[in-house]
Amino acid sequence: MNKEYSANDLVPEEYQMRLMMWRDEFTRGYFEIGDIANEIVVYNIQQGMKIDQNSIYSAVGKFCGKSGRTVRDYAEVAAFFSPGVRDEYDVLPFSHFRFAKSCGLDYREALDRSLSNPSMSVEALELLFRRHPDSSVDTTGFVGEFEPGVSFPVAPPTMGEVYALANLIAQSERLLSWDIDRKVREELMVALDSLKHVLAQLSSGGVLFADDEHRTGVGVVVSKRVADCLDI
Repeated sequence: MNKEYSANDLVPEEYQMRLMMWRDEFTRGYFEIGDIANEIVVYNIQQGMKIDQNSIYSAVGKFCGKSGRTVRDYAEVAAFFSPGVRDEYDVLPFSHFRFAKSCGLDYREALDRSLSNPSMSVEALELLFRRHPDSSVDTTGFVGEFEPGVSFPVAPPTMGEVYALANLIAQSERLLSWDIDRKVREELMVALDSLKHVLAQLSSGGVLFADDEHRTGVGVVVSKRVADCLDI
C-alpha cells in the first residue's frame, strides 16, 4: 500500500512560509485591482462617458496583464466585501472570498469555515456547502417587492455599495447581447438608464429623496418598473 503524504510532508516549512506570503500578496493585489476597476467605472459614470463596464475591465487588464473577464471577477468580489471584512479574514486566499460571495447572505459562514482551515481547497468548500461558485446568486441588488414612490430610511451608502450597484448594472447590460424581444430590450435599456442616474447621484455625493417629507433624512426611491425589468 502506497503511503499517503500530506502537503506538509511534501513542502518544506521554509517554502511553506514563502508560498503563504505570496498567497497574501496575491489576495491584496487582486482586491486592489478590483477596487481600481470599480473606481474607474464610477469615475466614468460621473464624467458622463457612454462606455460599458466590460470595456473598462479590458482596459484595466491591459495594464496588469489580466483579461477583462478576470478583472471583472476581481471587481465583483471587491465590491462585495468591505475593507473591514477583508481585514477580518486576511489570511484567506482570494478564491475563498470568491466562493463566499457565491453564498450570498451566508458569506460569513463560508468565511468562518475557511478560517478554521485556510489551506482547505475550494473544491472541499463546494462539497461542504453543496454549491459551485458559478451558481452564485447576485445579492448586490434589492430583493423583494417594491411599490413606486415608497421610500425607507437607510444609512448613507458606502463606496463598496456604490461599486456593487455599478457591477449590478454591468451584469445586467450583458442581457442586451441576448436575442430578446424588442419591447423587453427597450424596457431594459430604460431601466439601466434609471439605475445609471441613481449611481451617478450616489457616486457624486448626491442624495435621492422620495419627497419633501423625507428631506431631513436619507431616502431611497425604488422604481417598480426598474425592479420589474431587472427582476430584483
